[in-house]
Amino acid sequence: MQARLSEFDADGDGSLSLSEFETLHSAMIRESMVDRFQHLDADGDGTVSPSEMVAPAGRMSMRERMGAMSTDNSDN
Repeated sequence: MQARLSEFDADGDGSLSLSEFETLHSAMIRESMVDRFQHLDADGDGTVSPSEMVAPAGRMSMRERMGAMSTDNSDN
């Protein structure tokens, strides 16, 4: 972490300002963000359309309905 602090300490004062920390934080979470973007970009065209953006919510809703149906059926 000391190396990361030095790398992102733009003004060289030995501490990270909020702006410098934001840059460090953004670099650390970029890989995760790219993975999430690629997961949403179902057709791989490099953009996330409105339908791609809401698709995970639709899949989650369907799973919840399927789970409720299986619970209802197990009561019989």
